[in-house]
Amino acid sequence: DMAVMEHLAFAYAYSGEARYFEGAREWTLACCRVWSREAEGEPDLNKAYAVTRLLKGLAVCYDLLYQNLLEGDRAEIRDTLVSIGRKYYEMYHQQPGLLGKDANKHHASLEASCLGVTALALLGEVPEAQDWLDLVIASHTDYLLPHALTPSGTQEQSSNYWASTMQYRIFFMDALRRVTGQDLFKDCLLYTSDAADE
Repeated sequence: DMAVMEHLAFAYAYSGEARYFEGAREWTLACCRVWSREAEGEPDLNKAYAVTRLLKGLAVCYDLLYQNLLEGDRAEIRDTLVSIGRKYYEMYHQQPGLLGKDANKHHASLEASCLGVTALALLGEVPEAQDWLDLVIASHTDYLLPHALTPSGTQEQSSNYWASTMQYRIFFMDALRRVTGQDLFKDCLLYTSDAADE
């Protein structure tokens, strides 16, 4: 679901072709309708890996399609992002270890980054998005950037996890830099340098 809607949204953003816009719009709204029930249940670690990635896909589509969406479509996507995002934020907020010390470094990197992209897409429209963003930035600077990769730059679980750890880290950090001007890439270099010195 995430891959299809994101690919269609990026195809529209690059080409401007109406067929890609309509495809992306339909997929995004369908995903909202199917996945919106995630806001009704209790979040847990088994679901967070999938649900937060879906949020990131919806957030990317919301951003890329925003200018041409009808207000009703915007509201439906925004409401889905907020209702599910709020549930998962509260889960992380009440159990900070899920994104910090002793967390699974790969899952925490992915889940924090997805919540961060979601927060950035809603920034300025939804007041609580700033709280979500603050949590994600803190999880990156306090734990994920200095510890999610080893001092040599590998991922301790396997090279497969290295790829997605880096991809999601970049998804969030690049969007953060473009939207807010805060550059965690510099922090990442500092952490890598410090770790190598040790």
